[in-house]
Amino acid sequence: MDKEFIEKMNSISAWHETEDEAEQAEFELEFSNLEDGLVTLSSSKGKITHKLKPMSELYSYEKSGASEDRDRQLDLLYAIEGPIKRYYENYPELTDGTVILALEKLAVKPEITSDDPFIRRLTNELRLKLSSSNYSRDEVRRGIRKILESAKRHNQREGRRGYLDFILEYVP
Repeated sequence: MDKEFIEKMNSISAWHETEDEAEQAEFELEFSNLEDGLVTLSSSKGKITHKLKPMSELYSYEKSGASEDRDRQLDLLYAIEGPIKRYYENYPELTDGTVILALEKLAVKPEITSDDPFIRRLTNELRLKLSSSNYSRDEVRRGIRKILESAKRHNQREGRRGYLDFILEYVP
């Protein structure tokens, strides 16, 4: 977790009540195309730019105590599948094969650096998630492997873009 990032984010937080009476902050998010890990967050209360720390510095080394918490696990899985879906929406030529290869690399070493724009997008969004949440390296690897298994299963059943079409329909 990155405490400096959280402080910056909290300084521009504009909290709104959701339908289930919880509170949620609303931001616009933009990653720089020029510098890896540079993110700009904007809200009605202001704008910040922050250089995300490398993934290896963001892992939690303490036991979370909540490793069995389903909502927490789903939050991590969404942090992996959300960027895949958004990338596919912008680049419809993406195939399950490309996603599977990227996930296989990340499952071994989530902190990998790559010139591949798809892998860079995934790792930047994972770095963003880890900047504000406590997840261990093992938790991240387990989450990536779970998504990888799903991608392989849907690809095998439905073909070249079976997984991508599945997440387009089911991932919010």
